[in-house]
Amino acid sequence: MFAGGTQSGKTLGGIVDDIIQCCDEDAIPEHLKPFKYWQPPFKCRVVTPSFGHTLDQFQEKVRDWVPRHQLKGGRWESAYSRSDYTLHFENDSYIQFLSGDQDVSKHAGWTGDRVHFDEEPPGDHGRKLYIENKARVAVREGQVMFTMTPTEGITWTGDEVWEKRGEPNYFGIQVDMDDNPTLTENAKQIVLDGLSKEERAARKSGEFVYLKGKVYPEFDYDLHVVQTPDPEHVNSQDVIICIDPGLTMTAVTWTCFDSDNIALVFDELYTENTNIETITQQIKTMNHMWKIKDPYYIIDPTSQNRSQATSSTDMVGIDQVFFQHDIFPIYAHNDVDPGIFQIKRRLQSDPPALLVSEDCSKLLWELKRYRYHEIDTPSGRKIVPVKKDDHGPDCIRYTCAERFWGVEPDFKKRRKQSTYGFQVPYKEERFYQEVGPMGAMS
Repeated sequence: MFAGGTQSGKTLGGIVDDIIQCCDEDAIPEHLKPFKYWQPPFKCRVVTPSFGHTLDQFQEKVRDWVPRHQLKGGRWESAYSRSDYTLHFENDSYIQFLSGDQDVSKHAGWTGDRVHFDEEPPGDHGRKLYIENKARVAVREGQVMFTMTPTEGITWTGDEVWEKRGEPNYFGIQVDMDDNPTLTENAKQIVLDGLSKEERAARKSGEFVYLKGKVYPEFDYDLHVVQTPDPEHVNSQDVIICIDPGLTMTAVTWTCFDSDNIALVFDELYTENTNIETITQQIKTMNHMWKIKDPYYIIDPTSQNRSQATSSTDMVGIDQVFFQHDIFPIYAHNDVDPGIFQIKRRLQSDPPALLVSEDCSKLLWELKRYRYHEIDTPSGRKIVPVKKDDHGPDCIRYTCAERFWGVEPDFKKRRKQSTYGFQVPYKEERFYQEVGPMGAMS
């Protein structure tokens, strides 16, 4: 991926690289030969946003830079087929032009070396095009390339391509408008004038940012992320284990509160498509690792409305399945806005009243993406958190709602509540209680 600001040279860089791969090696200038990877015939597909203005602009730049003697017939007019939108080279290399607004079926049934997406094909349709075109280059161990400005913020290209840069088979570079020496300061200002901070970051520097509002803009990695604590530190404090069960993903967080009510999220568990029996065993294993002997659990209250089949033919609530495996959670407070405000108050506190261990990588990843959007309701438009990548943020919201910042709750009283329909586990305090001379009738 070449992620660049507007007019940073990303499209031209991609075009020149396409041409280098299509041409014979002796036609490549010496200073560009190190970038020659494929030998003819090189089969390339370019996907522009549409067959209109964007394709015309792209082809115009190809015409400016391609060596004419490398084209079939030595001329653009003889080399370019308008019937199938393909530019042919004398050495049998070619560049095929398709559109991001075409049906996915139009991208199937082809095998090549590279698919070059000039700008991101948007939405679910764009992602389907990406998946289809990855299959088109797999046989020849080819490449999918993006030259784009992330004007839509962090979308599927950010998650599935940009965030993986540096991993095997993924490579990415980022280029700023300032890196283009031909752009004047006035030209840059024309593009950037009136844009928000986030829009400027995308347009000028090619940064992947959320253009919609972050739920926790106060969260600062340098301020709120700490080193992993040791078990002795954790066990000197109150520990709350929060469970957010989902149909495909279940998240569990471990948070301790010190005598000043400062919260530290010190561990996490994310399981995908895993049954509750296995999840309970993993939770107990992690409790043993942290030497947590008397755990206090809370759970998303909607778990009582969802069912899972047990070993019999009965269907029981998800919370009941946890009960059957000796995990007895209390229903969490699920008011979204008050819970979010609790998190915000803790993040804004000086010193911070909410810290996260550096080992909680998935939670940190979700916090960075947790954002608002607008929805239609019977009473009008409403701003709510996006229900995506929110399992960990939900867990810490439930957890912090148990220990209000600035208000010291009766922790023990809350712990002994049994509003969720099960009997408190048999422990010594259940039997030794003060009673009157007539026992239960007193």
